[in-house]
Amino acid sequence: LRVNVAQIGDRTIARPLSELGDMLNFVVSADGLATKVLSQRKGRISQRVLVELLHDRKQIAQHVVIAGCDPSLFIAGGYIRQLPEMARIMNWTMGSANALRALLDGEVHIAGVHLVDARSGECNIPYLKRHVKGKDYLGIRFASWVQGIIVTAGNPKQIRSIEDLGRADMRLVNREAGAGARFFLDTLLKKAGIVGRQLNGYDHEVSSHLEIARLIRDGLADVGIGVESAARHYGLDFIPLREEQYDLILRKSMLASHPMIDRLLDAMVSRPFRLELEALGGYDLADIGTSLSW
Repeated sequence: LRVNVAQIGDRTIARPLSELGDMLNFVVSADGLATKVLSQRKGRISQRVLVELLHDRKQIAQHVVIAGCDPSLFIAGGYIRQLPEMARIMNWTMGSANALRALLDGEVHIAGVHLVDARSGECNIPYLKRHVKGKDYLGIRFASWVQGIIVTAGNPKQIRSIEDLGRADMRLVNREAGAGARFFLDTLLKKAGIVGRQLNGYDHEVSSHLEIARLIRDGLADVGIGVESAARHYGLDFIPLREEQYDLILRKSMLASHPMIDRLLDAMVSRPFRLELEALGGYDLADIGTSLSW
């Protein structure tokens, strides 16, 4: 089994490359081969495995693991790979709540989140105050983006609002439980008096904004909640609903103990990286690199 390997604190974590998806599984080289299961464990880390390393341990120690749902962080990985240390950004696609749990469980270095508080409408900070100790963690603003309704190019079914998702001719594609887009959809449905489980496709779950857009592009769904950049990437129509902030959360201790994290943050605020994201569209980078506390 081909795996990526990373050192996170005093733990060594191996993840199957198959979790990257069909395409990236053939693009990304493995750090090692899992050859034997040593024991079964409970929780998110389900097994202890024996790994035959294909790369030097010092090189693997430079890897930075990010969990989240924003595909643009793959671009940041390109800047890190150009450094003499041969570091790699390992992006594991998952929803915001699951990404944050992976961070708290010591499985990743950084979690990308966009979790809007239903009461205040504020993004991330209220959720972080409830679930993360501010004295041990810090946040870095990555971008503001617009989340809304992604529909087929030309909007042939004339979708205008969340109420249209309740129509019998509508096929929804949804994000997994714990994703920021899923929280948003459920909030909108509740306000509209619509029972989510009664929607055609509510249980059709995928793990990223790009997967939502790709399925709509391929005609396998009519509508989904996602970000503007994903809709633009696949040439789809987009109905904006609200602006959100996408923030990166990490342990304060990692800034001192993992030099590549500083290099990543430097790459994020560099002019070439910002120009690339602006060319993609859908990102407001005015506050990128700003520190957050709670």
